[in-house]
Amino acid sequence: MTEKIKLSRGEYKLTKFILLRASDTAEYAIPRSNSARAADFSNLLPVNFTVAPRVVNDASLLALKILETESAADYGYAKDDFGFQSFLSLSLS
Repeated sequence: MTEKIKLSRGEYKLTKFILLRASDTAEYAIPRSNSARAADFSNLLPVNFTVAPRVVNDASLLALKILETESAADYGYAKDDFGFQSFLSLSLS
């Protein structure tokens, strides 16, 4: 469970949604439109919504578990958006 985010009244656009581990590496993400994972998903980002008094917004969004074989680009994100742990490589010679 994440902490609540209080938003002022107005119009908003959710463009990125990534759940991170404590190690700052992405674990779940909502795919963005035109990404490789977009074909497998019906509710993509971006999503527009309005915050108004005494109104509850129910957005049907589903974050997908990111597999070790997937990259940030598969979800329409930049490499840095997904953290560094899974993209770190070390070469010894």
